[in-house]
Amino acid sequence: MAETGYHDNLTEEQKTGLESFCTAVAEEVGKLGFEEQDLKLWGVPVYGLTTADKLDLAQSRILLKFLRAREFKVVEATDMLVKTLKWRKEFNMSSLLTEEFPQALTDLGTIHGRDKKGAPVTYNFYGTISQDDVANHPERFLRWRIQLHERAIALLDFSSPTSAETVTQIHDYTGVGMSIDKRLKATSKQIINIFQEHYPEFLEKKFFLGVPLVMEFMFNVFGGLVSKRTRSKFVMVGKTKSRAALLECIDIDQILEQYGGFAPVKDTLEVTPITTVAIPARKSETIRISVTPSATLQYEFTTYAQDIGFSYGFENPGEEKDTAGPEERLETGKGTIEATGEVFVLRFNNEYSYVTAKQVVYRVRAQKI
Repeated sequence: MAETGYHDNLTEEQKTGLESFCTAVAEEVGKLGFEEQDLKLWGVPVYGLTTADKLDLAQSRILLKFLRAREFKVVEATDMLVKTLKWRKEFNMSSLLTEEFPQALTDLGTIHGRDKKGAPVTYNFYGTISQDDVANHPERFLRWRIQLHERAIALLDFSSPTSAETVTQIHDYTGVGMSIDKRLKATSKQIINIFQEHYPEFLEKKFFLGVPLVMEFMFNVFGGLVSKRTRSKFVMVGKTKSRAALLECIDIDQILEQYGGFAPVKDTLEVTPITTVAIPARKSETIRISVTPSATLQYEFTTYAQDIGFSYGFENPGEEKDTAGPEERLETGKGTIEATGEVFVLRFNNEYSYVTAKQVVYRVRAQKI
């Protein structure tokens, strides 16, 4: 059964709550005395509200975020919305998207692709963070981090009934040391609080990758700062299970290459679509693909977890033996080669694994002539 509390699935009680919320927001927003540009949330006006049936889709979706975040308690949701408007004005949000930051910060995160529900995906690379640089300039780091989130939200279309209204976050702590500057901890706590209080229902899923023991402790401590509903969207992932966890929620061509994702398609033609094969323990899989001799091929593959034996070669129809090269045990692989036969042969060998089955995702493309 679909979750209630959304525009297309409201109970009668929730409809009544939305109606009351419209009235309360109109009254409280009118008291602020802000200019109209400061009475918008993510481009959606929350001023001049009358009744719920007069809301456009974008307004309805934004208001319902606040109601869901406060379990449809109108007074609390109204307080949250008004405080969010005040905070955004004080934070000078109108200039944030065009604000520039040093490379030391911009290298710490990016936006890449969308998950299977259409939510934009943000990445944060905390293993390369300079604790002193961030700790000595906490406000700058804070504004950069909020900007990254705002840029992801700007990719959402609240006026479209089929558009996602959330963001998936991937936080990679690989390389983070055991000691964390207390000033950085304080800034992290501040960011968590801002997300909790001023970005209601924007989180689709939050992955924590490569988390050291000290961060697991912090996770448990900071976990108390967020609601139970938000915490349920957190996914702690061990080092050997990162790709499998990401692939459950994100298609491989939407994942960054450094996490096993496939490279963006440029000037190539599809030879095979993205394909997943399951290879049992003690078994191998040989894949034969018809190609044009002398064509320049690009192949890519990744396992969900652990390595697999990989080799490739070419053969012609009627031949029993391919010209496969030596086998390598790899977790991911890609290459560009010239076809020396009419059949491209890929072999994934799991015969050395006595217990563990493997899943492999692969594709082959050809460069345009």
